[in-house]
Amino acid sequence: MNEESRNEGRESRRLTSCIGVAIGIAVALLALVSLLAFLLLTSRGTSAVAGAQPGGRITGHVTPLAAAHDVREAQLFGGEVAEQGALSLSPIATVPLAPDGTFAFDAPPIDGVYLVEAGGGLWRATSRDVSLLDEDGTSLASVAVDLELERGCELVVKVRRLREGAPLSGQLEYDVRHSGGLFGLFAGSRGGISSIHDGEGRVGGLPPCEGEVTVTMEDGASQTFQFELESGRLELGIDL
Repeated sequence: MNEESRNEGRESRRLTSCIGVAIGIAVALLALVSLLAFLLLTSRGTSAVAGAQPGGRITGHVTPLAAAHDVREAQLFGGEVAEQGALSLSPIATVPLAPDGTFAFDAPPIDGVYLVEAGGGLWRATSRDVSLLDEDGTSLASVAVDLELERGCELVVKVRRLREGAPLSGQLEYDVRHSGGLFGLFAGSRGGISSIHDGEGRVGGLPPCEGEVTVTMEDGASQTFQFELESGRLELGIDL
């Protein structure tokens, strides 16, 4: 074997080694990102000070003004801190927004934290964790929170009944998935039930997402379908 051939062999081995190291680093990074995504998915934690909340005044402001005029209300939830810091939410109250987008709750005493949320229609639902305790555990008489809403998506389902006289009321059961963050791996999910009245059901306040909806009418007629929302409002018509 001449010197040129030996040099080519060494270069080939170095290249193979570098490629192997690069692949190993990429696999390790992907595993780390996947682990972080899994932790975010499995725990809806809180940054607010949790504990025996004394109750008090929670005020806030929804912006932009166009969003406040569209969503019209804000909701207050109680968040019980479960294992690994995850929150189990229970509704407490819903209040209308003032013309300038402001709102106020008289929060009752609870164990955990509060969560304030606004959104719906074409405005993405936004929430903030709130505590009436400071970092030292001292009670606060009131706290203020701002909710800045971003444009979102809305799914509208219109049901046409094939049988004369069939009921036009029922429900939508939905499960949506959305992605974001690094490489789109930090995904989230959301599910729920929405009513159908006069043959129409709506699910608003969504981010760009894909998901599945099951339509069930009062007479038991049912249909399941998949959908994808990129922006704005998507109207789907189905025959049942």
